[in-house]
Amino acid sequence: MKKGVCFTATIILAASLALCLSAATGAGQKISVAASFGSYPVPVQIAFPKPHALRYGLEIGYQISGRLRLNGEFQYVDWSAYSRTDATDTDDYQWSKTSYGSTPILLSLVYVMPIDKTFTFFLGAGVGYHPFTVKSRSVQNVGGEDVLDNTTKFNGHGVVPHVSFGLETVLSQRISLFGQVRQLTGSFRYKAIQDVAYETHFTNSGIELLAGVRLYF
Repeated sequence: MKKGVCFTATIILAASLALCLSAATGAGQKISVAASFGSYPVPVQIAFPKPHALRYGLEIGYQISGRLRLNGEFQYVDWSAYSRTDATDTDDYQWSKTSYGSTPILLSLVYVMPIDKTFTFFLGAGVGYHPFTVKSRSVQNVGGEDVLDNTTKFNGHGVVPHVSFGLETVLSQRISLFGQVRQLTGSFRYKAIQDVAYETHFTNSGIELLAGVRLYF
């Protein structure tokens, strides 16, 4: 509930900012605000065998020319997985939970290709900064008591290039709907043990599928 309220408030704030910028610059319909949701590819080394998370996105765009648009995007990613194993002949059990949270920031250059008055095809490329936090807890219960309770937490980050394509349909002069496919490929770094000096790194690649609404000002 709190996440939804915060996200809605952020959209309202971004839309207000876009209106102010549009009025100040006189740039009729050159500024846009978009809200989206979809899937995010959590690194398989962390999320196997469930490598996709729900993500929400907020985008502010500026139309550089008739065909080029510059987009800045903020995302919120939330993923968790729970597993439990029960003993066959006793009441003993063991469970574990792993959570992954990320707030990527992306910058993209988008090439817009109108098909007709209603539909527009677009291609994009850019780069994003993806900070993340992973928290894992494992509990083993024997005879009704937790004999083992381990919690680990580590932070990481990655600079990840991306390419994308999508289709946008006009609903009115200022409102449109869009769907987008984005391919991510880059290197993520993290410290599995916080007190150890060296970092572990791995390549993360995957596809984002998202849909959203865009407002033009």
